[in-house]
Amino acid sequence: MTEQNSTRDIEKEQSDEEDNKKDVEMINAPSNIAPTSTLPHPTLGRFELIQIIILSLCFCAATSSTTLTMTTAPLIYVSTGGSSEIAPITVASFVICNSLIMLFVPYGINRWGRKQVFALGIFTGFLSSLLGALAVLYSQPILVIFSGSLTGIGSGLSYGYRFAAIEVSPIHYKEFAVTTVMSGGILTAFLGPLLSTSINQYFPPGKEYVGTYVMNAVFVGSNALLLVFYKPFEDSLSKKQQATAKNGNTIVEDTSEGGSNKFGIKEILLNKIFLKACFISSLSWVCMILPMSL
Repeated sequence: MTEQNSTRDIEKEQSDEEDNKKDVEMINAPSNIAPTSTLPHPTLGRFELIQIIILSLCFCAATSSTTLTMTTAPLIYVSTGGSSEIAPITVASFVICNSLIMLFVPYGINRWGRKQVFALGIFTGFLSSLLGALAVLYSQPILVIFSGSLTGIGSGLSYGYRFAAIEVSPIHYKEFAVTTVMSGGILTAFLGPLLSTSINQYFPPGKEYVGTYVMNAVFVGSNALLLVFYKPFEDSLSKKQQATAKNGNTIVEDTSEGGSNKFGIKEILLNKIFLKACFISSLSWVCMILPMSL
């Protein structure tokens, strides 16, 4: 009986050793799966590309509206009977309201969504055009200040276009998305002032600046038309993901090739893609502002 037990123990040990050898061979065997670094990156689909283009045009229209009205606001204020010494207050009201509304934007987006916040900015743009036109027609300089304030609010609400582009883009195309949207501001250096000068000549002397607010309404209207075709990030989620988001859980996208890579500030600042995006974006803004300063 004792001999049989010892024989069984020996056989079991031999079997365990063979199993361990097989496990080692399987671990050391070459894998047919490609390493993570060579796996293809998520591609930029047609839907994402269309959304980026739409957001770029929206940003172009919104910034055109801003440059159009604020570069001429002090002149309009004086033409309506205001003092030239107080004329800079039109720009100051724009800057103050633009800064203050930034505090509301995150709350508004979380409460109502990006598209609704953008729509609110468009509404303030239309209201700004109306007040500006009335200010010129009835020579009311105070309305020019209120118009500038509403322009600042609408401009602040429209700054989220660049972040909306980041949301709808795959992780490896987010730099391309935000740069493309920001580059849409290049056209604003030419569209705003040139179209304002062209249309003002069709209005009687003393009321020519009505054309400025008419063109502003055109830009705001084109922004509204483009916004119809914009589909926010939450609309592109599946029903299961939407339910997860509504329950307060966070949907996290895999932000690295390995799925666990994290970047610090130093790594981000030294990243070549980040530096290229900053260079292109800065060059775009220089190209936009330079013609306006000549």
